[in-house]
Amino acid sequence: MKTKWLRISGIALLFSALLFTACNKAPAPTENTVTSMNDLVVSDNFSWATTKSVAVDITTPSWDPSQVVKIYSIDGKTLYYAGFPASNGVVSAQITVPTASNMLLVEYGSGSKYRSTLVGINDQLSYNYNSFKSAAVVSCDLSGEISFSQGGWSSKAHGDNPGSIRDAHFDELFPNGLVMGDPDHYTITLTSSSAVKNFLPGGSTSKVLTNSYTNISSKTNKNVSGNWGGQIVAAILNVAYSKAGYLGTGPNLGDLVFTNGAFQGMTVNDFMVIANKAIGGGGLSGYSIEDIQNAAELVDINFDSGTTNEGYFTCASTSSTCGCNDGLRTMTLKYNGTNAANIVAKGTSSNTTYYSGTVQPGATFTINGTGTDGKLDQNVAFTVDGNNNTTINVSCVVNIYKGDVYGDFTITDGVSKDGLHLCEKSTTPDCGCEDGLYSMSLKYNGTSSAYIKVKETGSNCNTQIYSGSVQPDGTFSFNGSSQDGKLRGPIEIYVNNSLNATIQTVCSADPKAGDVYGDFTLVAATSQGNIALCNGGGGGTTPPPGGGTTTSVYAGTLAYEDLWPYKGDYDFNDIVEGYNFAITKDDQDQVQNISATFILYAFGASYHNGFGFQLPGVNPDQIISVTGYNLASDTYINLASNGLEQGQSKATVIVFDDAWRLMTYPGMGIGVNTNMSAPYVTPDTIVIQMKFYDNGSFASGGPVTYSQLNIGNFNPFIIVNKVRGVEVHLPDHAPTDLADMSLLGTGDDASNPATGTYYKTDKNLPWAINLPIVFQYPIEKQDITGAYLFFADWAQSSGVLYPDWYLPNPGYTNSSLIYVPH
Repeated sequence: MKTKWLRISGIALLFSALLFTACNKAPAPTENTVTSMNDLVVSDNFSWATTKSVAVDITTPSWDPSQVVKIYSIDGKTLYYAGFPASNGVVSAQITVPTASNMLLVEYGSGSKYRSTLVGINDQLSYNYNSFKSAAVVSCDLSGEISFSQGGWSSKAHGDNPGSIRDAHFDELFPNGLVMGDPDHYTITLTSSSAVKNFLPGGSTSKVLTNSYTNISSKTNKNVSGNWGGQIVAAILNVAYSKAGYLGTGPNLGDLVFTNGAFQGMTVNDFMVIANKAIGGGGLSGYSIEDIQNAAELVDINFDSGTTNEGYFTCASTSSTCGCNDGLRTMTLKYNGTNAANIVAKGTSSNTTYYSGTVQPGATFTINGTGTDGKLDQNVAFTVDGNNNTTINVSCVVNIYKGDVYGDFTITDGVSKDGLHLCEKSTTPDCGCEDGLYSMSLKYNGTSSAYIKVKETGSNCNTQIYSGSVQPDGTFSFNGSSQDGKLRGPIEIYVNNSLNATIQTVCSADPKAGDVYGDFTLVAATSQGNIALCNGGGGGTTPPPGGGTTTSVYAGTLAYEDLWPYKGDYDFNDIVEGYNFAITKDDQDQVQNISATFILYAFGASYHNGFGFQLPGVNPDQIISVTGYNLASDTYINLASNGLEQGQSKATVIVFDDAWRLMTYPGMGIGVNTNMSAPYVTPDTIVIQMKFYDNGSFASGGPVTYSQLNIGNFNPFIIVNKVRGVEVHLPDHAPTDLADMSLLGTGDDASNPATGTYYKTDKNLPWAINLPIVFQYPIEKQDITGAYLFFADWAQSSGVLYPDWYLPNPGYTNSSLIYVPH
């Protein structure tokens, strides 16, 4: 067996809400002359956003238009949206995703009936399930596969990182240089490993080459080939290093085939021919630039650093390949009736009779297509003794398997295009528990109203994740406080401050909907991949149906400087606040309630700062109640009767009024959790409950749809040193009605309400940033440009280069300047 580079256990960096692990130290690139934020030259138009808004337009299957649509990150780990289609079968919504995302994973219904599919995005996600096809499936062992992203291949050599692997073997694998493009038209040639490092990553709009180039930088390339140039170069590296035996221990990456997307069924090697021809000006071969860009990215990230397999590749087709392709030509069924019967099978559109005859119980019969292409109609209807029994969609738009049962029939086989036979029915469960629980809904079985508290106790934590008054038979929900919402159980439930029940959240405990714990019934819960628990708990109580509700999550971290209107030290740790909004909606996408978890990780400030947020698309009278905030009895905040802040024209929630009151000062350093020599203080968690719907009615101001809520555009802010009028917001987010407008445009602030410019300096520098992850923030007095080595490239390229600068990728950070809990 050829020798391949083995995965390194330390390459994957995992982090949770309360425990960060820093990356290996990697010095800043020598070509980076920026030493602080003040050195940056940033376009006036740069928004500093790490997320983008995407309009969703999904048409559900015409024969089955009422299932739930879920939209995930391409690895399936982050759920961005879940909702029902409207009466026209279309899902329309506004979602927020990281700017680095070029593709999302769309799932329809539960179980394996509809295969999840990748959809390319820009500012819109459009997909029509009526043109959906199922995939051929081949089982093979890919556990040893490794690939690296653009960021990995562009890293400076350090230890056994991707940069070291690149440097060690480049001259051997590319003696004449790495050539990308079409030799008959235009190419980019990179003659050395350092040239590859300087070329990656690719950013900006993807472009077809119009000239040939040698050893150009990433900054030049953004105007030459753009994003797909970087993706294709990284894919060339992954394929070449895998083939030579320097990357992974599995099959050669180039021999694998795509299981999803525009190139489904094609080998990576064949795709690379198309990609190079296309970028070099030789033609797109019937594909779009976006198709090729996205497929190249899958090559780069599917086996990222050997720590994952996203499932978008499998081994090349063999005689055992199965699936459904372009509609069934024949189908064999077993009759499950108890008596012999006359069976008739007809195509619903052509009215063609495919079968008519008497069939005995347990006997099989076969129907064959009669069209010019040999296909059966899209739908085939079956009658038993003249009575309608069932209709089967055989177009391959629906995943169809051997063993599927329809009415009185079981499909035993089927053949589609190129003699492809159906696969055996999947054994993947529609429900269950995978990798622990992430969210729970409980029903209170007490006889009188009670004050309920829920605490996480796992991993040496004692975090309160829910509190509030609950009526008998009332239900309440909560998420875990970790970065992805996972519950750090076991959880403890208190009734009127007395411990009532303890619930294990690990899957080995085999939780089921209907389980009874103390005075509570587990109504529903979700685990990894948003899998719902199965029914039939030990308590014997059948949980109520979902009631047509879905829950979508929006999470991230906010990091602030608090010396506004004057510039600070740009360590972005004066307030570091995590957030996780769990938004429950009905089947018309109207918001019913929001459970918002906030975690104060740190504050590197002497000021006593507060924190709140505004929902610009929501009026105060559209919210029934807000509970869970943490305000002192003598607070400077004035609340209305529903718990929102008084005097605001838009719904505004104050989460806390003084960070110093929430976390105990350790006696040294500035603030809390920003100085490595000071003792670590457990972050404080606050759970805000917002009711939009209660007791069968919405608030007096009427319902709020998910799109109107537009949670990705929420307006968070800090209140500086208990002075209510001094607010600090994200760039170009307007102050609230209670802000002191006379401060705008003073000091270093260049706000101009007339142009919609807020909270930026005259050099377009911000006082706050919003990250779509748990942020590993710099230690006290350390400028973010030194801690995050590609922050400057990102900012000065207006977000084109390194849109994922904040991720724990190899070579992205200087770990000595990042705070690590201890």
